[in-house]
Amino acid sequence: MNPRLIRHRPSRGATLIEVLVAFLIVSLAFLGSARLLASATHQQKTTQLRLIALSLANQHVARDRLNLFGVDRNAYQLNEGSVEPPMAAINPDEATAANAADNVAAADTRELLLNARALLPGGDARVQTTSTLNGGRDMQIWLFWTEAASDTSAELQGATDSQCPTGAVAAGRRCLFLKAGL
Repeated sequence: MNPRLIRHRPSRGATLIEVLVAFLIVSLAFLGSARLLASATHQQKTTQLRLIALSLANQHVARDRLNLFGVDRNAYQLNEGSVEPPMAAINPDEATAANAADNVAAADTRELLLNARALLPGGDARVQTTSTLNGGRDMQIWLFWTEAASDTSAELQGATDSQCPTGAVAAGRRCLFLKAGL
């Protein structure tokens, strides 16, 4: 037979090797997108917890500004791990300005602690007030919470926790610091 007369049929379809290579490429793309999705979800949760903590700190500062006498009496001091102050029974006949300021401060502190513990996983708070040289007042608030460990947040951890008290931030523990003038 004459080789010019033999017709070659074009191949229809892919070989097994081509299919496996295509499957490998698609699988790698899906794995990369799954890791990206997990990282984005973790960052979203971290941001959500930071926003909750910031909102709680801002609410506490706003309440404290309404009770400067209580701030001057150091009624807003709060250490990490403190128990919520009990609700004080108020007797209007025995009320003094100092008692009223202390009771309001106790209610504000109680609300901060209850909200931090309810809204932040492992939530806790620390508050310090100081007088400034020009007669003003500064309030420093730290809010703490625990967070699931992830290697995606390691690059932000040093920047976000740099204002936290030494030794207060352990593995998986995060902190938000807010300093406000009253």
